[in-house]
Amino acid sequence: MNIEAGTAHSSHFSVNWSNSANCGSRSANANNAALNLNANNAGRGVTDTQALAELTLRLAVPAWPNGRIQNGGVAGLVVIAKVRQHIIKIMKRYGNLKEKIITKENIELAYSRAKKGKTWQNTVQEVEIRKELALEEVRCMMADQTFSTAEYRCKKVYEPKEREIFILPFFPDRIVQHALMAVIAPIWDRMFDPVSHACRPGKGQHSASRLVMENVRRGGYCLQGDVKKFYPSISHDVAMNIVERKIKDQWVLWIMEDIIRSFPGDRNIPIGNLTSQWIGNLVLNELDTYVRHTLKPEGYVRYNDDFLLFSHSKKALREFQDQIREFLKSSLKLTLSKDRVYPVSQGVDFVGYRHFAKYVLVRKSTARRVKKRISHLRWEINKGLVDAKRARSVVSSTEGWLRWANAYNLRQAMHIDEIKEEIDGLCA
Repeated sequence: MNIEAGTAHSSHFSVNWSNSANCGSRSANANNAALNLNANNAGRGVTDTQALAELTLRLAVPAWPNGRIQNGGVAGLVVIAKVRQHIIKIMKRYGNLKEKIITKENIELAYSRAKKGKTWQNTVQEVEIRKELALEEVRCMMADQTFSTAEYRCKKVYEPKEREIFILPFFPDRIVQHALMAVIAPIWDRMFDPVSHACRPGKGQHSASRLVMENVRRGGYCLQGDVKKFYPSISHDVAMNIVERKIKDQWVLWIMEDIIRSFPGDRNIPIGNLTSQWIGNLVLNELDTYVRHTLKPEGYVRYNDDFLLFSHSKKALREFQDQIREFLKSSLKLTLSKDRVYPVSQGVDFVGYRHFAKYVLVRKSTARRVKKRISHLRWEINKGLVDAKRARSVVSSTEGWLRWANAYNLRQAMHIDEIKEEIDGLCA
């Protein structure tokens, strides 16, 4: 993309100011300083290139409407540095990761993470008895490429909705996945768009809720949608193609392919795997990039496979509906479960809360579920079936949830303060 005197052309990506030398395709030059920012884009997704071009347009064009750099080119070099950082973040393929993953320290860390909250399980206790030998076995299986994902055990859960969870053995599978993601997850997290809030360090439902409120307060309309049976519908080929665009270490690609294709058939990234939540985010990061840099709505938020687009133009959102459907179908082999456009004044139901311009309420179904949990806790306390530590944990979790909403009446209806007194009685 050539950006010259505020005009964009799509033939190459270069930024030339003040008679600077042309370094060729995908280069940026300022004041005759031939700083080549070459990025090999062979086999990369179109959305990465669009994101890069959009960043350059947004950073460069407003600053130099006449196509010139001021102050000796310093400002232009700042732009180039920012573009370079963005190239590294979204287009770099990472290698030389194997040695970091199979270190004894990383395997030990993976074991401690995998067993967290599960030390009561027999399989965990069996490994603990021969911990040093077991962890060395895991390390050797990974290093020698003799590891293979085991068969899944299926379990149904019914809250908050009916789903099938697929469970792998603790040894070696869950330890292997934790070892892999201890190194890979931070790399992928830096690639993700900031509008994605699920399963990411420092983000979550509440950060998503805050961003929704910022958009709701501006008024206008909302396009709300979600992907139909997201995890069971993820194509193994699509997932591997995206992984290969981000990782070049052949050993990592071997183990990722073993995990991705471990489920029978050509689809399904099983809910229950640690890797699945990260692969799901990696796949839908393609949608994030497309929406943010091609559609460019006034606001956008995603949590797992649920997403919101905001605009003051209802017509624009209607057009976005069709474009998103086509993008999901053609690029990711996914379909929408439901999508609708409505005024934000109706309230935006997202991540367990209903967002209005001046207040936030707990979603009705969430409120019913929390009431049921608290009611059952009181029954357990009265029957002596729960200790103070677990009871406090449940109440603290509930208070933390309610704290983010205008929920005084709901709190009173659940008798939270009375339950806390009952818990104190357990310790007396």
